[in-house]
Amino acid sequence: MKEKKEDFNSYFYQQASKLARIGSWEFDVVGDKIYWSNIVHELHETNPKTFIPDLGTSLSFYRVDFRSMVNEILQNCIKTGVAFDFEAVIVTKKKKERWIRAIGNVEMVEGKCQRIYGSFQDIHVSKMLELQIREILGSISDAFYAVDKNWKFTYFNKEAENLLLKKADEVLGKNIWELFPASANTSIRKIYQRVARTKKHGIL
Repeated sequence: MKEKKEDFNSYFYQQASKLARIGSWEFDVVGDKIYWSNIVHELHETNPKTFIPDLGTSLSFYRVDFRSMVNEILQNCIKTGVAFDFEAVIVTKKKKERWIRAIGNVEMVEGKCQRIYGSFQDIHVSKMLELQIREILGSISDAFYAVDKNWKFTYFNKEAENLLLKKADEVLGKNIWELFPASANTSIRKIYQRVARTKKHGIL
């Protein structure tokens, strides 16, 4: 009975991973070997029976403008043991560009990196939609910005920069009330909180 349950759980996990297009990978730093699951091979459009990835070829799949970033993240991970989570574009073996998300965890022994392992996900559709939305929002002539559930800026257009005298690079990922403390104790915050809670429009 236990074996059947484990088989079912394994099958369910495989199907869920396939639907979400999430694969697993591992880099044996000591042995200098890399393992890709079938889904990771699928995302790279490589044949798992004939293609054996190594560090060089794995990095070469990243689009040129992302390679140095990915290599720097990986080297820092090996040196410091800091996990990572990033988004980048790969160019598959069939020359198709694809947005992916890579997450890496580290196994350290006596301060030395032994292996790095994690997940590799196809986020191309959602990322392209996000970029299209950003392009549309960027063309809006009025000041526009967006925050997430933790009140951190996720979008800040040019007109918002002009109005609030802040560059997008200065605010993205930062808490709105910490960046603009003068607004924290005003009716603006109460209206924002009510809108977030009720999902209904508010008027300033």
